[in-house]
Amino acid sequence: MQLQDALRKPKIFIGLDIHKKSWSVSIQTDLFFHGTYSMPSVAEDLFQYVEQTFPNHEVDLVYEAGYCGFSAARYFLNLGWSVLVVNPSDVKTGDKERYQKNRRFRFQ
Repeated sequence: MQLQDALRKPKIFIGLDIHKKSWSVSIQTDLFFHGTYSMPSVAEDLFQYVEQTFPNHEVDLVYEAGYCGFSAARYFLNLGWSVLVVNPSDVKTGDKERYQKNRRFRFQ
């Protein structure tokens, strides 16, 4: 059993929040949390970053289905990544996200 664990490819998990102009990317390996950052909405840029930072890793990617379409999912599927597109209402949120005020009131 220990030999099988040593021979398997390391894995990274990527969560995307896709918007028209930018993506919020969260990356975690099977050992540690790498970080969350914002990037332009260019699939090739994310691919290059993952290839440079995590060479020879197996990639699992998940993002919420939205108005931006499935072009990113198709791109990453063609690279051999495991891609899961989920319904936004199925993504679990905590009380903080549900009840915290996130927009400032503007005086007119």
